[in-house]
Amino acid sequence: MAFTEDVVKNAFDRVNGYCQVCGKKLVYASRGSAQGRGGWEARHIKPVLEGGKDEVRNCMIVCMECYNAPAPVRSGERPPARVEGPRFGER
Repeated sequence: MAFTEDVVKNAFDRVNGYCQVCGKKLVYASRGSAQGRGGWEARHIKPVLEGGKDEVRNCMIVCMECYNAPAPVRSGERPPARVEGPRFGER
């Protein structure tokens, strides 16, 4: 499922065009653009697979840098396993 354009516009206006994670100023016309200034995307606060809905209250506006960052670990979840390469001197 995806947000309608009305939901996205309302969510963008609700936060006055700022990233909800880092506070960077965004440009409405730059939605989905990683190039140039003010690129951003809308993402679900609660994923649809977990019962989240395509509504304004579940729509988070984030800059592309924050959008592409790894999702934080939620409380009660185990962090992903750490993968380490060989240490210096090991073969």
